[in-house]
Amino acid sequence: MGVTFIDVVHFDDLNGPNVRVLDDQPIQGNNTHQVLIDFVNGEQIIQEASNTFYLTETPLIIFPNPVGSQGFVRIVTKEMESASPLFRLYDAKGSQVLRYQLLTTDDTIPTGGLQPGIYFYQLQDLSVTFTGRLIVIQ
Repeated sequence: MGVTFIDVVHFDDLNGPNVRVLDDQPIQGNNTHQVLIDFVNGEQIIQEASNTFYLTETPLIIFPNPVGSQGFVRIVTKEMESASPLFRLYDAKGSQVLRYQLLTTDDTIPTGGLQPGIYFYQLQDLSVTFTGRLIVIQ
């Protein structure tokens, strides 16, 4: 399965060595951007694709979900009020099985040691708490 790219901007004539482009219609979640430069002599420069997460409609994304019991879950958030919001994970009985201070707006937490099952998460910031479900598979 191939990836399809669309032109965000196209320049026919550049008036200097620097170009800055802003994607003014990013999609919610993961956006992949790549630069392709075609020269008059037929040569090309292709930049490796880069991924950027945009959160405009939701304050956070937690993925993959389901996640493997020996994998990692990635948490991407908007800027939070506190410098380090607290992520907690609870099992089906309500026992806390994981506690993690997020250090950035794009953090990764290992799921090693978690048994397969349904878990409930809580991400707590200064004035707001986000909750959801995380499924751990073998």
